[in-house]
Amino acid sequence: MNYALQWSIVGAIAAAVGAMAGCSAVPQAASTKAARAANANGGRIAQQGYGIRAAFRLCTMPDCPVVTRKTIDTEVAKPDSGNAAVSPAVSAASSGGDPPTSRPAVEPDNPPPKESIVRLTVFFRFGDAGLTRTARAALDDLLENTAIAARIVVTGRTDAIGPSQVNQTLARSRALAVSAYLRERRPDPATRIEVESAGACCYVTSNDKAPGRARNRRVEVAIYLDPEASL
Repeated sequence: MNYALQWSIVGAIAAAVGAMAGCSAVPQAASTKAARAANANGGRIAQQGYGIRAAFRLCTMPDCPVVTRKTIDTEVAKPDSGNAAVSPAVSAASSGGDPPTSRPAVEPDNPPPKESIVRLTVFFRFGDAGLTRTARAALDDLLENTAIAARIVVTGRTDAIGPSQVNQTLARSRALAVSAYLRERRPDPATRIEVESAGACCYVTSNDKAPGRARNRRVEVAIYLDPEASL
């Protein structure tokens, strides 16, 4: 490339840069003159529209746009009936205030009393459904609770010795013996007595030795006390 061509290119570039500088200077000068004219007439330059393509124009009050504060809708539409006001916690959070504080569920002033259960276990001789003197004494101590019972459940059990059907019958006979004694000692219990039985089932310990079998030959009494009743 010869020197003449190089200087021609450099000259063309310089001319283009100068033209661009001139173009950018004209609007700036025009804007400055427009602003001075607006101030002299008591007006101002206001933005018209939004975004990078927004235009500007000269205006005088009261035709100029007025700056307004941001507002937040404080009502939420219900699906079927008008509008309902938002709770103060939501309004505060929406308006930039402190966030709402998490609060635990409010406990009732008088919570319902918890259910109380009185339990007793009485034991039986091998192959027998008769109450021993010790069993009668233990049941006598339990009688006062039957007056305030919401529910009484008597369940008979056996050990693992003998056929299952025989043990099932024996378990029920033991439960019926306890139920009958309670009714005999207190003919008017607060509630009916539920009788259940399970022979070859629900052992409290192993049946391999005599002491363990003796613990399994039993009747379990559960008295569910009425929380609103009193002796």
